[in-house]
Amino acid sequence: MTSTKSTNLAQRISKNPEVFSEIIDTYQEKLMRYILRMSNLSYEDAENLLQDIFIKVYRYIHEYDERYSFSSW
Repeated sequence: MTSTKSTNLAQRISKNPEVFSEIIDTYQEKLMRYILRMSNLSYEDAENLLQDIFIKVYRYIHEYDERYSFSSW
């Protein structure tokens, strides 16, 4: 996802929370691989952590700084 597309996505989520599924679709698999690679968590615990991460992203989407890539946020 490009920086411009990410910025537009963050703005769209602020206006329409249902758009958040695009973030999940874009980052879920990559983030799950990262969690499993960087931790000793079971797959089930990694899924729980991933869910917690997406909840926090949803909760704090208004704090997204457009100067940075969405994936690094």
